[in-house]
Amino acid sequence: MRSTLPALVVAAALVAGCGSGGSGSFQTHSPIAALPSPKACPSPGVMPLPSPSTAPEPPADKSVVLATIPFSSGSAPESVAVGFGSVWVITHHSNTVFRIDPATNQVIASIKIEVPGQEVGVGSVVVGTHAVWVPVGVQPDSQLWRIDPPTNQVTLKIPMVDAGDLADWADAMWLDIDPQIGAALRRQVVQIDPNTGKTLRTVDLGPALISPRYTPALAYGLGSLWVVVGNNQLARVDPSTGHVIATIKTPDVPSGYGTLAFAGNDVFIAQSDNTVARVDGGTNCVDGVAYLGANLPSDKPVPPPLSIFTASGGLYVSFDRGALALLDPGNLTVRRSVRFDVQNAPGRPSFGFGSIWYPTFKNDSVLRVQPLD
Repeated sequence: MRSTLPALVVAAALVAGCGSGGSGSFQTHSPIAALPSPKACPSPGVMPLPSPSTAPEPPADKSVVLATIPFSSGSAPESVAVGFGSVWVITHHSNTVFRIDPATNQVIASIKIEVPGQEVGVGSVVVGTHAVWVPVGVQPDSQLWRIDPPTNQVTLKIPMVDAGDLADWADAMWLDIDPQIGAALRRQVVQIDPNTGKTLRTVDLGPALISPRYTPALAYGLGSLWVVVGNNQLARVDPSTGHVIATIKTPDVPSGYGTLAFAGNDVFIAQSDNTVARVDGGTNCVDGVAYLGANLPSDKPVPPPLSIFTASGGLYVSFDRGALALLDPGNLTVRRSVRFDVQNAPGRPSFGFGSIWYPTFKNDSVLRVQPLD
């Protein structure tokens, strides 16, 4: 049943931030001189964002929790993805991918991510058209591991320096080269053969911007690749040609566990100032901003990263260490928000099998949640 509780403060405003209609050129391992410059978008004015202190607390509501799936103490579930008839969970401390059967809410397989003699850090689990993928940070290099769903076995380990986010769909698979992990000098996305791991094409996006602020991210939607390339820039790339279609200036720094999402003809960007920016896919201009409040303890004055994803009924945002909001993507109003808990760190939820799968990092569990609409 839909609730209209005003649990968050939201400001929807036209914002100065926009895209260029100019084009870069497709590159095969050679750099372009620069990204297209953002063009000027209409900006009638920006409404001031409310102070975090004025944001009402989302109501605690565990009635929407359909099941709680426990994990071993200290394992810290961090990222969830859905596909191949299952829910896939990666844990931060145990470096293990768990497979959950949504019919029973039970773990039916576990795949250990281990590299003997190496320090291993794992990225978010990604379920694509071809397989389940896990970026594995192995110092001084990194790899991309492919898990074969029919066997639950790791069938491919692709050496890839600074492997980051990836998008795997029917026509292609692209990997984001993340310069913040290691020593890459260029910002790139590469097309990879999902069966052999061979690099097919490379689009070079110019010199890497080493910064602790933005979260490098890549996603496929609206027929394009969308790549976070800096503290206030998002590049739109044509995957069929490698052309950089537009450079979009974001109102704040793109940052989140799930940074990019799509609804209708719009792209949504999680930002470090606890806002979600909306980009019109037709104009490549930012045309709205939604602010999500945070009631922060004195010892944790900085809001945790957001995570955004599209699901039944609209756009979902995980925020403020254990809260979840449903936004209307058209007018950026909050349709409902709930709080499950107060976590010491957020995770990356996902939607599938009619439910939201919400990792609770501190409580070592994944919540199965009914949609909030």
